[in-house]
Amino acid sequence: MALQKKKIEGGGSRAPIIDPSTHYAIVLDSEHHEVHDGAAYKLGARSSDISATPVHLSFTTPDSAVRVHLVADAYAVDAATLTITEAPTGGVTGGTAATPINRRRDSSNTSGVTGALSGATAPTGGTAFPVEDLGAAASGPGGIPGSPRDAREWVLKPDTLYSFRLTGASGIGNLTLRWYEHSDKD
Repeated sequence: MALQKKKIEGGGSRAPIIDPSTHYAIVLDSEHHEVHDGAAYKLGARSSDISATPVHLSFTTPDSAVRVHLVADAYAVDAATLTITEAPTGGVTGGTAATPINRRRDSSNTSGVTGALSGATAPTGGTAFPVEDLGAAASGPGGIPGSPRDAREWVLKPDTLYSFRLTGASGIGNLTLRWYEHSDKD
């Protein structure tokens, strides 16, 4: 079966790129495409002692047709737990403003999430997602970097506050949120 050329903006067509060794077509996955498109973002925080200072990030998703497709990568030296809370009824308080970073560094696009905070207090109420155990408590790939994206991706509700909190008895903890923003085509 021959590969077909696809029409591109401005007329003309471009043949797919073929790997000379395997003769496979070279394609980008959705997340990689969104990075190139300037619609992928990152927000992170760390603590040198998560027992005294848990790692906490929070934000509200856009109030629009744009959906946030998110992966939370967490790391802990010692036993730790990552908790994701959707729509905490008590909200989140304290913390400092945090600015999501566009992963395409020459893009002027900004994230549609609002109210991003780092270091806020623990939320109350809401819906807690399944907990991820990390460090010495880990029993599987869970939220650690390197496990398949499709097993860890969450498509978040619009106009909803989310809280991401990494807690533990001791040691260093790091939390990185990576997401892209996308509107359904249909």
